[in-house]
Amino acid sequence: MAYDPFGTTERDRSRKFTLMWLGIIAALTQLALYFADPAHSLSLTGLTAGGLVGASITYRSDDYFRALCAAGQRWVTMTIALYLFSYFMLQNLSDHTHSRDHTLPPGVPAMFGDAYLLGLILAAAFCLGYTWAWFRGR
Repeated sequence: MAYDPFGTTERDRSRKFTLMWLGIIAALTQLALYFADPAHSLSLTGLTAGGLVGASITYRSDDYFRALCAAGQRWVTMTIALYLFSYFMLQNLSDHTHSRDHTLPPGVPAMFGDAYLLGLILAAAFCLGYTWAWFRGR
C-alpha cells in the first residue's frame, strides 16, 4: 500500500468517533429535555450540531465511518418520509376547511407545526441509525 500523507491517522479517526458519540448523547438528551422542559433543551444545540456537521464532513474519513454516517442519513430520509406521509394523511382525514393565516387544520397535532421539534427528531433519527449500524458492525 502506498504512503498517503493526507490519509486518516488513528488520532483523526478517534477524534471523529469521539465527536460523533458526544453528538449522539447530546441529541438524545436534548430530545428528552424538550419534552421535560423546552427552555433547557437549547443548551445542547451546539454539541448536537457539531456532531451532525462532523458526520457530513467525511472527505478525510475511512470507509467504515462513511458507512455509519450513510446509515444515519438513510434513517433521516425515512423519518422525513414518515413525517410527511403522516402529515398528509392527517390533513386529508381531518376537516378540509383551511384557514388563510397558515395555521394547522383542525385535527392535526401541533407537533407538525414545530420546526425545532422536527429538527430534534431528525437529529435523533440520525443518531439512532448511526448507532444501529455501529452495533451491527457495518
